[in-house]
Amino acid sequence: MDTQKIAVEFANEMEHLEAQNEGLTYARLNVDQRLQYMKLEERRDFDVLTGATNHYLNTYEADIAKSADCLSNLGGM
Repeated sequence: MDTQKIAVEFANEMEHLEAQNEGLTYARLNVDQRLQYMKLEERRDFDVLTGATNHYLNTYEADIAKSADCLSNLGGM
């Protein structure tokens, strides 16, 4: 299953819906720095996992904050 392809297709559909419905937001948080090629048995390489995750969090900090804001606003609905 090509999850990245499906995610791109879904994001494109959501962009269309976002244009019609103000306030609708879609975000995919995806640490993809070589991790998609790791086998399950390689999960023991914790330094690679944490390094890639920390780099992702630092790079996409604004997107993550926006997503957190959206989620926290759902509580007031």
